[in-house]
Amino acid sequence: MEKSNSSKKIASIVRKFYPQLNENQIQEAEENLMDFLEVVLEIYEDIRSDPQAYAQLKTLTASNREVTIRDK
Repeated sequence: MEKSNSSKKIASIVRKFYPQLNENQIQEAEENLMDFLEVVLEIYEDIRSDPQAYAQLKTLTASNREVTIRDK
């Protein structure tokens, strides 16, 4: 069975960060990464569906720093 583009990208990421892994370890790492991303997405969807939680997230992640370009 051929991998989807997203599966190929995840495999590429795993191989980039863990070149020492064998194929079985890469497969396990891909599965673990996918499980982690599913949890992250579920958390985000829960927060996004709650206006109060989403407002709090936006407040907590807002940047208060002024970004400038300085000449050297």
